[in-house]
Amino acid sequence: IQFCIMMITALGVGFITPPLGLNLFVVSGITGESILRIAWRAVPFVFFMLIVVLLIAYVPAISTTMLPDIYK
Repeated sequence: IQFCIMMITALGVGFITPPLGLNLFVVSGITGESILRIAWRAVPFVFFMLIVVLLIAYVPAISTTMLPDIYK
């Protein structure tokens, strides 16, 4: 469970960071904004998501005990 949750959150970070952030291209195509402008707006979210990835990596109880209890 921990590996899957860690992988999903790490991929989420990768999808919104340049140069290969696929979600940046999708949002740019939908809104017509430049990729650079969207990337700068995404910086706070990337920072927060990196903190979450580190927390999941160093505190396994987050993904193994807390998350399954939420969905009961």
